[in-house]
Amino acid sequence: KEDGPAKGDWIDPVIEYAHHAGLEKDSKFPGHGYGVSITGGYVYRGKAIPALQGAYIYGDFATGLIFAVRQKNGKATEHGTIHQQKGTVYQIASFGEDAEGEVYLLPLVANPSNGRDPVGGILQIVAE
Repeated sequence: KEDGPAKGDWIDPVIEYAHHAGLEKDSKFPGHGYGVSITGGYVYRGKAIPALQGAYIYGDFATGLIFAVRQKNGKATEHGTIHQQKGTVYQIASFGEDAEGEVYLLPLVANPSNGRDPVGGILQIVAE
C-alpha cells in the first residue's frame, strides 16, 4: 500500500533548519540556528541593497528572524541572517515585492516592547 505521492525524481530542500537547539548540530546548516516555521519570501531583485541581489529572502514565523540564501544547481551556496535595523518582529505572516523588486515583510507583531513599529504594519527591508 502506498501512503504518499507516487515515487519519482525528488529534489531535496534547498534550505532547512532544526526545530530546536538539540537538533541544530545535525542539520544541513548547523550554524543557522533553529526556528519553527518558514514563511516563504522572494528573490531580491531591487537596487537599494546590491549585496542581496539574487538572494532568496525568507523568515521564521515564530522567531521573527529573516534570512537570505543563494543557490546554484539546486544547492544552497551562501546563507545567513539579515539583521533588522529597527529591532525585532514576530509572527511574519508574509513577504511582498514592489514593482522595483524591493522586498517587504508583513509581521503580525512588531516591537511589542517599545511600540516603534505599528502592529500589522508593512515593513521594507533596507540596508543598515
